[in-house]
Amino acid sequence: MTPKDIGLTPNLNIDGILGHVVATMKVDMNDVEYVTETAVTIRGTRRRTTVPKFIVDKLAIKDKDKLRWMLFKDGTILITKVTR
Repeated sequence: MTPKDIGLTPNLNIDGILGHVVATMKVDMNDVEYVTETAVTIRGTRRRTTVPKFIVDKLAIKDKDKLRWMLFKDGTILITKVTR
């Protein structure tokens, strides 16, 4: 699955100082419905975070549903509900 498959097209910019290609993702805040932060809890080998109620309700997430985590090379994370 590529970013284009999920509707994301990263923009590539040239870093003038080092000449590196740097991927950036532009976000139009008019398209954003909700922004929040949650904490991560790490205990031994277990890692947990809370999915905000607004998102659970909006995406109709239920017990045993799965979330897909995608980590881009620039450190951006995209989390989507897995549809069956």
